[in-house]
Amino acid sequence: MSTSFHPQTSRPWDARASDATRPSTPLVGVGVALRALGAALVPGRAAEDVVPALRAADAQALLRGARVLDRGHRTARWDRPTTDAVAAFQRARHLPVTGLADRRTADLLLATAA
Repeated sequence: MSTSFHPQTSRPWDARASDATRPSTPLVGVGVALRALGAALVPGRAAEDVVPALRAADAQALLRGARVLDRGHRTARWDRPTTDAVAAFQRARHLPVTGLADRRTADLLLATAA
């Protein structure tokens, strides 16, 4: 029994066949699409809620005034004692405990100082 080989003219993995189904515009990068999807799925989440609303030195002064940070702690950096103090302040004020001085935390710290 002899078998003859008959090549197919159209294969799905063939470059000639995929040119017809290839989109004319390039696809958006996966990272860009995921970031856009993440922003769309979390309503009310703004960029200012992700970065500190205060400088570290100012936050430390306000946290010392609120008596949640040691009076001698003056590093002007977002170090572990400072983020722990921010978290303690947030816990005491029934805010989401992140350890980051976001806009709501900064507003309450400023209101406490006044």
